Amino acid sequence: MNDAENVFTTLSAKVLNPEIFIVARAVEEETESKLIKAGANRVVKPYETGGTRMAELLLRPSVVEFIDIVAKIKKSTLTLRR
Repeated sequence: MNDAENVFTTLSAKVLNPEIFIVARAVEEETESKLIKAGANRVVKPYETGGTRMAELLLRPSVVEFIDIVAKIKKSTLTLRR
């Protein structure tokens, strides 16, 4: 779907169920505010997210690796020591 279709789908879903939690996708920067106005609770911009991740991998690879490990831990207790 393109951004216009995502805005329409978000608006339609919110009309059908005002309590629904909507995570929508936007490619263009200006679409984010439209999706929020249409009822999206969160907006994901995959190209921006991907670009940021690539930059972080170049600048701080150990931080990204740590976050990846923490994100994959299931039903475990994580203790951080200083």
